[in-house]
Amino acid sequence: MKTISNMIDDMYVKKAERGWDTLYWLIDVHDTIIKSTYSVDDKFTDTYPYCFAALRHLAQRKDTKLILWTSSHKKYVKAFMKELKEYEIDFKYFNSNPECKNTETGDFRKKFYFNVILDDKAGFEPEKDWGEILINMRRIPDGN
Repeated sequence: MKTISNMIDDMYVKKAERGWDTLYWLIDVHDTIIKSTYSVDDKFTDTYPYCFAALRHLAQRKDTKLILWTSSHKKYVKAFMKELKEYEIDFKYFNSNPECKNTETGDFRKKFYFNVILDDKAGFEPEKDWGEILINMRRIPDGN
């Protein structure tokens, strides 16, 4: 089974091989950034270890764009994004990637383009993976 480190390394090798300028990271909120209470009162007070440090590092890279991936209602998402900005974590998009248009081989109208997905439902283990991401991303030079 691939670790989060293997996945990151693979993406940055592909980025270099294909001459990409940007990698798009799709990141879930509940049980990925914050521990969910399954209520409308979820706040960024109960986050996972190294989560904010890793997200801040990713947000500051020139070769990375963050996409917030959540089924939360839009009114809560605005508050999440505003609060994250206070921590210098800027998500460029919410449940979309308008930068990547349809191509000859890809139709992105219903499934938008991304390179990395961090979601508990996709096997992400926030208790250990945020620290691993932070360590790995600090050793990978910003490609732009």
